[in-house]
Amino acid sequence: MAAAHQRTGIPVDHFVQLGFSGVVMMSDAIGAAPACVSGNVCDTYSDG
Repeated sequence: MAAAHQRTGIPVDHFVQLGFSGVVMMSDAIGAAPACVSGNVCDTYSDG
């Protein structure tokens, strides 16, 4: 949390850590946002 405070200047008093299954459960709980992509997507971080 100290690193986040140093980078942003915002003090972090509380946080929640989710694994991937937690992300899926949160997404299911709040509902998904529709996404429309009209072309190919190139993700340089995943070598795609």
